Amino acid sequence: MSHPAFLDLEVFSGGGLGGDFQRDKRLYRDAFALEAARLFGIIGEESDAQGAEVFEDFGGQAAGCEPVATAFREGTRVVPVRPASIARSLAIGNPADGDFAVATANATGGAIYTVAEDEIGTNMADLAASSGVFGETATGVTLGALKAAADAGRVGPASRVVLLVTGDGLKTPGPVSHTYDPIMIEADADAFVDRLLVA
Repeated sequence: MSHPAFLDLEVFSGGGLGGDFQRDKRLYRDAFALEAARLFGIIGEESDAQGAEVFEDFGGQAAGCEPVATAFREGTRVVPVRPASIARSLAIGNPADGDFAVATANATGGAIYTVAEDEIGTNMADLAASSGVFGETATGVTLGALKAAADAGRVGPASRVVLLVTGDGLKTPGPVSHTYDPIMIEADADAFVDRLLVA
């Protein structure tokens, strides 16, 4: 079994991407973590702590708040911006660890991509339809970053990718509200059972 090559997540303050890189390096030094990584199929049975590889870290930011993605793309330090994004959980215009995230993407051979605002809802719907996982707007950004990596030829059909889903779509259903008809009930447990759970 091959190592997973790519870790894909959203970038908000920047600490997640850098922290994941530090975690990945420690993961294979710890015998218990090594066994857990084997158990969950993250690495193969033949892998050892010295031979394991670190993920290539990919991240994404929504176009309405992309200071880290811009710094990565332009090879500069992070410059604060005024957020204007539907991915509100990621809308941190002055990310404390933004430069750390850029350094992490560079150190792992990864990248940080910008995801168009109008693609976030589509990505949320695509993930829900293809996997049954309904993620929030941040997940729409994460999947958008993965799509960008695929479009750039950085990942392909044979790649092993970990896509982190960090929040439930019920928190931010607006971008996909046109794809479903909600069932409205009063705030009462009996009404819930009567309406939804009784065949």
